[in-house]
Amino acid sequence: MKRIVKQMIFGLIAVLALVYGSLIWLDHFTKHDEYVIVPDLQNMSIDEVEAVILAEQLRFEILDSGAYNPKFKSGAVIEQNPSAAKKVKENRKIYLTLNPSNAGYVTVPNLRDKHLRRMVTFARATDLKIERLEFKKDIASMVILGMKYKGKSIKSGEKIPKGASITLVAGKKKNEQIAMPDVRLKRRDEAFDKLLRNGLNIGVVRFDQSVTDESEARIYKQNPEFSLEKEFDFGRGVNLWLTQDSTKLVIELPEQE
Repeated sequence: MKRIVKQMIFGLIAVLALVYGSLIWLDHFTKHDEYVIVPDLQNMSIDEVEAVILAEQLRFEILDSGAYNPKFKSGAVIEQNPSAAKKVKENRKIYLTLNPSNAGYVTVPNLRDKHLRRMVTFARATDLKIERLEFKKDIASMVILGMKYKGKSIKSGEKIPKGASITLVAGKKKNEQIAMPDVRLKRRDEAFDKLLRNGLNIGVVRFDQSVTDESEARIYKQNPEFSLEKEFDFGRGVNLWLTQDSTKLVIELPEQE
C-alpha cells in the first residue's frame, strides 16, 4: 500500500514538473510578457520607415497609395495599421498607406465676371485653397476679375496641382463696405467658406487644447465680432478661435426688452 502511495506521489510530482516545464517553455517561446510599442510613422519617407522598423524589430508592408493629402510629404506615410503607440509582438507587420507622389491637377475654370462664391464652391470641391482675396475697384462687387498662383496670373484652361493655394482677385464698388457674418458654432471649413463668400479673408486661426481633430473643431470666438450694424472693408481679415470643448460653444443671445 505504501509503495502504491509513493508511486502516486512520484507520478503526481512528475506530472506537475512536466506541466511547469511546458509553461516555462511556452512563455519563453511566445515571449508572453514582451512587446513592442508601435512607432508613429506618419509623414515618414520609406527610407525613414525602414530605419525605424528595423530598430524596433518589426516588419512593414505597403498596401497602396491613398488620396493625396497636402498636409503630408509626397510619398510619405499617411496611414498605418496598427496605429502608433499600440503594443504588438516583435516581428509584427505594420501595414502602410502612402501619400501619392503626384497630387493630380485641377483645370482652372472660366469664372471671370462670375460671383466669387462660384470659385469658393469650386475650390472646396477640387481641393484648392483660396489663400487670399484681393479687391480692385470695379462697376460690380464680388465678381471674379482674375486668379493668381505663386504670384503669377493664371488663365482658364491652365492646370494647377490639387491642394494648391491661390489668390482670387475680385471687384468692389467705390466706398462700398460689407457686414460681418456670424460664423460661431461652425466647423473650420464651413466658417472659412462663409467668410470668403462674403468677401472677407481668413486671419489668424487658433485651436485650444481640447482640439484633437481640426476639421471637427468649431468656432467659439471671432474678431471682429458678428454685427448687423457695423460695416467693414472688403478683404478684411477675420481672426478665429476654435474648440471641441462643448462648454465654450454657447452663444449668448441679446436680452429681449
